[in-house]
Amino acid sequence: MKGLQAINLDEIIKQPNLTKQFSFNIDPTEIKELTGYINPSSPIRLDLSIRFADDIFYVTGELTGVLELECSRCMETVAYETNYPIAERYSLKTQKDEDIIILSKSKLQVEEILRESLEFAMPVKVLCKESCLGLCPHCGCNLNLSTCQCLKDQIDPRLAILKDLLKE
Repeated sequence: MKGLQAINLDEIIKQPNLTKQFSFNIDPTEIKELTGYINPSSPIRLDLSIRFADDIFYVTGELTGVLELECSRCMETVAYETNYPIAERYSLKTQKDEDIIILSKSKLQVEEILRESLEFAMPVKVLCKESCLGLCPHCGCNLNLSTCQCLKDQIDPRLAILKDLLKE
């Protein structure tokens, strides 16, 4: 990605306990190129604060933007606003705490933070609305827009015997 570079941590090491701010506006085409499937409808903003103390880089921040996702039921496009908090710890030295990410160089890859934050910011299930009816499993009709006769007429043959139980 042409817009994101690594953050040189050598400058931050020289000023311990001082918080340094970084902001990035990432173009939607770069996000698509980075992830292969996430489509933002506008630039994504990544704000980071980095503080160095006791051999640890404390990285906090926020990923904000609007993503174009598909409804899990009807496959229609949904604008999903994300505001994902970032809180990571990095070190150049081996640490006892396994939650601290060990860096091989004194450079922090912004692209990796962005990719990971986007992945975690993605919802498990996206709905265009809570009452979404989805697609007909037989003909593929969007049941939010029209009705079809498939649901009323067709019964799964494996469950047909259960229909007789209702008559009793």
